Parts: sequence; C-alpha cells; structure tokens
Amino acid sequence: MKKITIFITQSSGEIDIVLPIISALKINKNLSFEIFFISEHIYNYFIKNRFYLYCSNHLKIKIRKFKLLNKFDYK
Repeated sequence: MKKITIFITQSSGEIDIVLPIISALKINKNLSFEIFFISEHIYNYFIKNRFYLYCSNHLKIKIRKFKLLNKFDYK
C-alpha cells in the first residue's frame, strides 16, 4: 500500500479540491492518505465541519495538525 501525504497550507478551499481527488484515487488503487493542517485556524474549521469529518472517516484519511508559522495563526 502506498501512502500519500497532503499538506493544507493556505485556505480551507484546498480541502474542497483534495477530497474529490482522494475519492477518485481510492476507487481503483490501494492507497492510504494523510492530511496535515499547517494552520490551527483551518484545522479547527475542518474539525467543526461534519461533512468534512464524514468524508475523511469514509475515505479512511488520517488527519493531523502540524502547526507552522503562517498568516492565520500569527498576527
């Protein structure tokens, strides 16, 4: 099984792009996915959204927070 790691760095809109791609790739391939959130703000938004949580659970995506210096959390 191959593992693909994705970093969400700038906006929550990146999630809307990544989830359908992951869904399409999971259909025919034996892949595992892990998403790292660089921003605590975007991570919290993701955790509060029931649809995103449903999708990540259904697709068996590991979700991680990896806080780095960014424009959302440090002002």
